[in-house]
Amino acid sequence: MTYQYTYFIDRALGKSIGEALQEIGVKIEFHHAHFAPDAPDTEWLPIVSQRGWIVLTKDVNIGRNILEVQQIARYQAQVFVLVSGNLPRQTMINIFVETIDKIERITQDN
Repeated sequence: MTYQYTYFIDRALGKSIGEALQEIGVKIEFHHAHFAPDAPDTEWLPIVSQRGWIVLTKDVNIGRNILEVQQIARYQAQVFVLVSGNLPRQTMINIFVETIDKIERITQDN
């Protein structure tokens, strides 16, 4: 499959998941390449959204913090959260590699 979108890996997911997705041809941008390690989500969400990047994270609080929810709504961010974020790293890699095609299709339809 050819991937149309660029995916933003936030600091919660880390580098290995992004690298695994890059290996199968997914365009990835890493948090650390664009923002300070301690940059709040409310700082990078507007920028990432304006660039058209799709957010991949395991930070379930991104949908609970009212300021972050407002940023997501205001900038129409597309965010996919792995809600079982305490899984072993390899399991999380497998989940994202196995579901990225579905994420791509959902993104195209919205």
